[in-house]
Amino acid sequence: MIRAFFVALCAAGFAAASARAGDVAHSTRIVLLGTYGGPKAEKFRSEPATLIVVDGTPYLIDVGPGTDRQIAWAGFKHSDIKSVFITHHHIDHDGGLVPFISLTWFEKAWHHLPMTQVGIYGPPATTFLVHTALDYLSVSERIFRAGVPALPPSAGMFDAHDIATDGPFGNLVTNVGAEDFFKLGYQRGQEVPLTVGGREMKIKFVKTFSDVPVGQPLLYIDSRGHLALAVNQNSFAATYGVKPPAALVILRAK
Repeated sequence: MIRAFFVALCAAGFAAASARAGDVAHSTRIVLLGTYGGPKAEKFRSEPATLIVVDGTPYLIDVGPGTDRQIAWAGFKHSDIKSVFITHHHIDHDGGLVPFISLTWFEKAWHHLPMTQVGIYGPPATTFLVHTALDYLSVSERIFRAGVPALPPSAGMFDAHDIATDGPFGNLVTNVGAEDFFKLGYQRGQEVPLTVGGREMKIKFVKTFSDVPVGQPLLYIDSRGHLALAVNQNSFAATYGVKPPAALVILRAK
């Protein structure tokens, strides 16, 4: 789904260029910052990261280790980037998130640049990773701001989004891994009391869709190992009016 968005983004750029070529010159280009899969430190290559530049605006796809230096080599600044998209949570694709967030905050704060918000989008657990990165940054941030109180804080500067709706079917994929869910004490076949998007529900935890009647909700572990909510032959998001990102609360089994 995310990769499809990237393609759509490129297509939109080209379409706009064609439609308005008579007015202003438009362009879309791809800058490969890193292409070395791993994760492994390599002398002459950096881990995966790509800039899609549409009419001069760069969109960062993946943030592998070494991305910060590659951004500089490509002639861009961290403050140029307003949107980041993470395709999946392998270390070689998101291991550079902490330094990217840290250096983006410092560049804007130290040089008195507008503290424009940076959107970071990715699979379930992206919000967790961004918050963890900000916790890491907070140690240095306190030190810098103690010496220079006028430096603006990083709070509110990075807006994380878990891409949680599973395609056109309306299943909600959470950032709760199977291992963590099972630690709560639930087994397949049990009803699980939960709150999602402020709505209290009891949903049966099963292996597959056919384990519940048509039109009934279910909890299951998806192919990527995440807890998901669905409705057999219908859309969970539409049926229950839940729009991600939404808070999910599950208590331990009694």
